[in-house]
Amino acid sequence: TIAVSPAAVLTVGPPGRTWVAAVVDGTTVHAYASFKGPWATLTTAVSNPPITLDKVTLLVQDSGTDYALSAYFGDFVAAPAGTKKAVAEVVALTVDGSDVVRGYSALSNTWSEHTLAGASSAQVFAGLTYALLQTAEVTLGYSADTRTFAEYARTDAFTGVVTAPEAACVRDGSLVVGFAPALCSFDALATSGGASLIPAENRFGSFVLAVDGGDVHAFSGV
Repeated sequence: TIAVSPAAVLTVGPPGRTWVAAVVDGTTVHAYASFKGPWATLTTAVSNPPITLDKVTLLVQDSGTDYALSAYFGDFVAAPAGTKKAVAEVVALTVDGSDVVRGYSALSNTWSEHTLAGASSAQVFAGLTYALLQTAEVTLGYSADTRTFAEYARTDAFTGVVTAPEAACVRDGSLVVGFAPALCSFDALATSGGASLIPAENRFGSFVLAVDGGDVHAFSGV
């Protein structure tokens, strides 16, 4: 139980997908982590800071500092402030004005960082356990599983990304390049250039099918 003012605002995720919740009361943020039980309380520099959450991950963006909380751990972990790029099931991704990318893993309750030129204006794609940033030259992957980053530099031109919950594929000319969050690594497949990419999922994980003429290739994120 927590005591709050009449102005307090409750934030929860989509029905059936919420293992965290937040109550914002001016400069006080109360967060609930369902795997831990007690409320965690944070005092912020600004009143009513922005809150973003998904099933496991909660992100509070204060003046100068971002705070993440995991339903598995129940305490706030701070990092230098950045622009929010993604908040997914067990991952959050921010980028600051110096192109420093910071990834938060709700699986380990830790932040990691990586510098990528052009990250501030990069496109973002996210699954449940990973996030990708794509500039004109490089696709950067962050894995919440490994708490690390991996880069893939284009050989031709990036023309699209297909995401599954725990796997992704990037088109690089006629190459199909898979990103595996479980390993935080990329792997390239040469195709005829017209392969269809189909995301899929089953009880053991997720994968992407590449249908290239009469050949069907499968890429697993694990």
